[in-house]
Amino acid sequence: NCFENATTVQVRLDDSTLGDNGGTTIAVTEIRKHPEFDLNSTTWNHDIAMLKLATPVTDRTPSAIRRDPVALATQVTQVGYGVRDNNNNGGGQLRSLSTTSVDCAQAGESGITNANLLCFDASDGTGSCYGDGGAPSLVGSTKAVAGLGSGALASIASCRSTPTAIGRRGALS
Repeated sequence: NCFENATTVQVRLDDSTLGDNGGTTIAVTEIRKHPEFDLNSTTWNHDIAMLKLATPVTDRTPSAIRRDPVALATQVTQVGYGVRDNNNNGGGQLRSLSTTSVDCAQAGESGITNANLLCFDASDGTGSCYGDGGAPSLVGSTKAVAGLGSGALASIASCRSTPTAIGRRGALS
């Protein structure tokens, strides 16, 4: 959903603080959104895009993509630049957190299922927040990408509540 109506997009590498002009910036020449993505969907199915960079990145190994479902109670590392509280504090600083995947049935909404999402109970304050969309959820010792930040339930009035849903492996295949 971050690329709806996008005109100019850049990717920034090697920068832990957005807005400081650090790291390397590369222009995006093409955005390919999943053809079945529906911006009006409340289930975040197919909320993924591939970006073609103007210049190739050759100085690092790409992250592995986990293509099989993540079991419940799996330790997951989430990273992102989102704010750290409901007062919009701390945005733009790269952070990570460790959390455990939970049954998406806890969301209490029929379209939110383990078949299409990776879910977390953020009631302990370790959930993603505004600005973390698109950020990866990593699993295993290799930190393979198991999902990308997509959304939280519309019924949640604040971040770091329960539950948080992240786009899952199905969207990455």
